Amino acid sequence: MATAIPVPPEFGPSNLNEGVTLNIPDAVYPIESTAIPANIGLPIVPHPLLPNQTALKAVYQNETGQCTYSNAVVRKEWSSLTKVQRKQYIDALKCLMDKPSVVIGVPATQSYYSDFAFLHINYARFTHFNGNFLSWHRHHVWLFEQALHGCGFPKGLGVPYMHWPMYGEYGFENSTIFDESEYSLGGNGWPDLTRDGNDRRVPHGSGGGCVMRGPFHDMVLNFQSFYDRYALSGLPTNWSQPVQRCLDRDFNQWILRNQINQDIYDGAIAQPSLPAFQNFSDNPFSSFAIHVGGHAAVGMTMNDLFGGTIDPSFWLHHSGMDRLWERWQEQDPARRDTYHGTDVVYNAGGNPVNASSVIEFSTVGPRITLGEVKDPMSGPYCYRFEEPTCWDGRGCPWLPGH
Repeated sequence: MATAIPVPPEFGPSNLNEGVTLNIPDAVYPIESTAIPANIGLPIVPHPLLPNQTALKAVYQNETGQCTYSNAVVRKEWSSLTKVQRKQYIDALKCLMDKPSVVIGVPATQSYYSDFAFLHINYARFTHFNGNFLSWHRHHVWLFEQALHGCGFPKGLGVPYMHWPMYGEYGFENSTIFDESEYSLGGNGWPDLTRDGNDRRVPHGSGGGCVMRGPFHDMVLNFQSFYDRYALSGLPTNWSQPVQRCLDRDFNQWILRNQINQDIYDGAIAQPSLPAFQNFSDNPFSSFAIHVGGHAAVGMTMNDLFGGTIDPSFWLHHSGMDRLWERWQEQDPARRDTYHGTDVVYNAGGNPVNASSVIEFSTVGPRITLGEVKDPMSGPYCYRFEEPTCWDGRGCPWLPGH
């Protein structure tokens, strides 16, 4: 049994997907009947390694010592960081934004920070809503973590995560993530209900325009906004050309409360199989998909399937997704060797993934297999997640009335 969902053509180049219908199985989201055209973008081939990538490859191949709970890098919920640690994280982000790009032939990529956005944009159709998604993004965040450490972020701390259910009652505006202080990632966009960041259908929130205050209020983005339909059609021929625009957001408390609340989070962890877990965590057509919900709750740039990486909050969201997967994996050791899906968006054809499947990271890092990224405490990794210290208003002095 499948549900046919027409792709609306009213936004963007209308000739890209007119008449396209996505046949979504009701039980599991893979699409069997939709052909994926050849990629319009840069070839998906490994690039020559630069010195810093060669150093990372040495880390993979020459592990020394043993990863233990006590020596592992700690990823904390953002609200559990001290103000000093938050400022160190923000300073490291700005350091990456000041470093020159190492990508050749992509004019829109003008800093090392935007290299990570390029990576995500160029590989998006092979790393989303499929068997590569969890593994590829785990490694993507880890590579970014290494870059942060190279910019002065304490080596004992990892990319902080966002635990979305904490913010449903009070909203992002009252959180330390987005309170517009110098210790935050900035705030909401100015109210503008006329703007749509892409063609994903979600109700508007309380913003919609450019971020008004905070450390990234003057951030200039060089990549254009990309439509979700490009997942099927491929990127437009001008995708790599610079298009300057602001960082925009559209906070949506309804999504926080209804799509990524604690019941849904716990429901994902309780799923008995990987396909069922994927349906809870990464089904783009579900009302309770945590991955899509986290992007949509911030909105606009962050809600861009391809270019959401540009918003500094992307990394907290995907560190949170990695934590969710780890919480599901740790219940049974056999789950670390479980794979489901293919290497093409929506699992629409392509090759079934397994432990030997290779994922690419262009100039940012060497290729690696899914089997090598299965455990945050083994292989190239040694990091763990610390539980939030602030919960339900307890220990949360930043919340109203506490």
